[in-house]
Amino acid sequence: MATFTAMDLQETMQELESLGSEQTRKTFLRHGAPEPLFGVKFGDLEKLRKRIKTNAGLAEALWDTGNADARMLATMVADAAAMSWEHLNTWAQALNWHSLVDVFVSNVALRSPHFKTAVETWTAQAGELQSRAGWQLLAALATKTTNLVDEELAPWLPRIEQGIHTAQNRVREAMNTALIAIGGRGGALREPALEVAKRIGKVEVDHGDTACETPDAAEYIERMRARKEGGMAKAAAVAKNAVDSVKDMAAKAQSVASGARNAVANAKNVMAGARSAVSNAQGVVSAVAKKAADGARNVVSGTARKRSADAKTAVAKKAPARVKQSGVAKASGGAKKNGAAKAPAGAKTAVAKKASPAPATRKAAAVKRTSTPAAKKATAKRGASTQTKRATVKRAAPAPKLATAKRGASTQTKRATVKRAAPAPKRATVKRAAPAPKRATAKKTTTSARSKTGAKKSARSRS
Repeated sequence: MATFTAMDLQETMQELESLGSEQTRKTFLRHGAPEPLFGVKFGDLEKLRKRIKTNAGLAEALWDTGNADARMLATMVADAAAMSWEHLNTWAQALNWHSLVDVFVSNVALRSPHFKTAVETWTAQAGELQSRAGWQLLAALATKTTNLVDEELAPWLPRIEQGIHTAQNRVREAMNTALIAIGGRGGALREPALEVAKRIGKVEVDHGDTACETPDAAEYIERMRARKEGGMAKAAAVAKNAVDSVKDMAAKAQSVASGARNAVANAKNVMAGARSAVSNAQGVVSAVAKKAADGARNVVSGTARKRSADAKTAVAKKAPARVKQSGVAKASGGAKKNGAAKAPAGAKTAVAKKASPAPATRKAAAVKRTSTPAAKKATAKRGASTQTKRATVKRAAPAPKLATAKRGASTQTKRATVKRAAPAPKRATVKRAAPAPKRATAKKTTTSARSKTGAKKSARSRS
């Protein structure tokens, strides 16, 4: 509960005055509102209620001002559940306007725990507005709550029928409202209330300088029944539509679930296909990789074999020249040491005759091959020419004879010399003829130069 201060009351009254309008004030006066009042609309009062909420102290202060607008607001912010019967009845006895009676019943009396006492007490009072408060409270209890059961409401029907036409003006209006509320409630009291209403007939009420009218109770009860039945039928139709919608939603959900299952199955198939494709791709990649590796090994092996063969060929090409040079040197040395002393003069002459032409012949061949560019080209095209072959044979031939002179007249030594020296010219001839003529020419030129040097050394040794 909010704490009340004098400033709260003063500020609230100032705000009520600011919210009032002359037009609303005149309307309230036509409906029997007493002075003083500001003419504040119910909508503005509701906004103040939401802002103030419940404040029993402020409510009591507002009620004591006697201002019609202030008392309206007091019923809205009062703590009805906490009010004693004495407090509640005090407010009821101070009611001085039928519209204030209706607001007081709805906001305070209906929420009070003393509602039964209030109904019994106020309906029996002689005061018009207090008696109206009792019958209005009975109508509110019948329509807005279940606090009174049919057995508690039934005794009020004969009282209404017996006293409505002799009651005071605003009391007649409230009694007619209570009859409509009991009959419109439905159930077991509908027909009895309808019969009472038909017997009572039209109820006359003076509403002053307003356009308000008093409804016919019987007609209004029938209308309420039709509205309720129509509402029930409408509710049944709404419920049926809701059930149908639920069924449709269930069918759609089942269809969606079936589609989801199919989608899952398709996804599984796709995954299986993907795994198969991956497996096939791995197989293809493996086969391609293996094939590529085999090809690479073959290429590497072929390249290695080719390089090995080329290396062997190069070694073989260089070997005869080294053998020849070594043989000639050994033969010349042997001739110096042994040949001149042991060999007869005829043998020396024969060896000199056969050995001497070799340098000249090689020199002539070398000059021929290297003298002109045309000769070089011709030599390259023809390959191993006849003249080169002859020069090779002439150069290679003296080696066995020198080796024979070195070793003396022994037959066994001659055979060994022939066996070792004879193959050299053949290998040198065959392997020098295969490569390009230019390199062969260069090698042959070098060999000729080496032979010439050997011949000079032999000549020096003989001299």
